[in-house]
Amino acid sequence: MIDSDSTPGRFSSDSHADTRVLGKGWTLWEGTGEVCDVLGFSDQLDAIQGIEIVTGATAWDDPDTGGTYVLMAGQSLWFGDKLDESLICMNQIRSRGHETDKIPLQFSKGKSSRYSTRRLVFNSPVPS
Repeated sequence: MIDSDSTPGRFSSDSHADTRVLGKGWTLWEGTGEVCDVLGFSDQLDAIQGIEIVTGATAWDDPDTGGTYVLMAGQSLWFGDKLDESLICMNQIRSRGHETDKIPLQFSKGKSSRYSTRRLVFNSPVPS
């Protein structure tokens, strides 16, 4: 059963990430039974060991339409509440045939999508 409480989180794109990282705002939908060690951006940082690879779910409320969209993210690294900001790899979006626009509006000469400067806040129900 899922109740109406939610844990807010932030979701950002990361051009150096090679997979999604799910933190606050996501619910673990299904584990794969696989784990991996995660390395950071610096060789001076130790690896974080035993990170689960999962399918996660979150919901996004569109402020323009009032609609709620459930987003599913497979083959993702699960950090849950240990990480305030989730990361998305733009190449994973592109590999599924979707266009992405990461050009900030101030640099796009009016050609960037209207969502490029919007900060999306995702809320995911917390299982009870």
